[in-house]
Amino acid sequence: MINNKKLLFFISIIFIIILFLIWLFCFKIDIRVNQKTLAINLYDDYKEEKYKAQVCLFNTCKDITDKVIVENNINTNKSGKYKIEYKLKFFFKTKKIIKIVNVTNDKLIKDTINDIEKYIGDNNYNISIGYVSLINDYTYKYEADKIYFGASLIKTLDALYMYEKTDLTDKNKELVKNAISVSDNASHYELLDIIGYDNLKNYGISLGAKNTLKGDRVNGYTTVDDQIIYLQKLYNFINNNELGDELKSYFINDYGLRLNFRNDITIMHKFGHYDQVYHDVGIVLDDNPYIIVVLTEEAKKDYTTIIKNLSQKIYNLNKYVTN
Repeated sequence: MINNKKLLFFISIIFIIILFLIWLFCFKIDIRVNQKTLAINLYDDYKEEKYKAQVCLFNTCKDITDKVIVENNINTNKSGKYKIEYKLKFFFKTKKIIKIVNVTNDKLIKDTINDIEKYIGDNNYNISIGYVSLINDYTYKYEADKIYFGASLIKTLDALYMYEKTDLTDKNKELVKNAISVSDNASHYELLDIIGYDNLKNYGISLGAKNTLKGDRVNGYTTVDDQIIYLQKLYNFINNNELGDELKSYFINDYGLRLNFRNDITIMHKFGHYDQVYHDVGIVLDDNPYIIVVLTEEAKKDYTTIIKNLSQKIYNLNKYVTN
């Protein structure tokens, strides 16, 4: 009797093991999705693609798609990589599939750039544009190599040299303030005497601005690339020097400002105007700050509207670049 019980117990164990092996190797659950990576455009609605789940024993399968739990963290209003998790539990088995959804703003960026260049081209404007995101270093330039008479844009370099290279007196601070905040030419001439023509020119060239004071001993010529260099240096100074806030305050002014297409945005800027040229360049202190350079030979036209329109388009570009 005892031996029979042992035999029965042993047979039961073998039977359970066999059932387990059958379950392990022959009882399968599966989830299928069309693709494991997907790219969609920023702001587009995400539409769930078809997926399928089934359970199979040997060659017999049953659809259990309705048992799948789908979870995702997709935010189509912000670019980035998101995931969708398809999870299926059936008896003691669990299956999980992850799909990556890349929300990209490439199309919006391209469309915005095309809009900028179409606006300039359709109106036959003589304009150069520069944009640099100070968040992720994305850069866009249009006609960046074209050389313009710089006019008062050189005064940014006056300010940088005085604040970085000299022991400032109250009088010299006042000269810098006037040269920047109201673009006072007399203050620029005095600063140029203090600094020295060669010193200022070599300083600009040392930063990488190839056209500093080139062709004119008072104002010089400039390009988009030169202005981006000045403004990057300015941004670095105001964020890393104890005198940064003071210098920053001079550049936040309305004098000659044409970049302000709306009043709730703070812009550090410097404009330049002489004869047919009107330039406005600056740093937009948004949540996602950026450099904007607009150089024009359109001072005989409605340059105020032209620059504001371009500033708004660059603002939109920045939104898509940094979103």
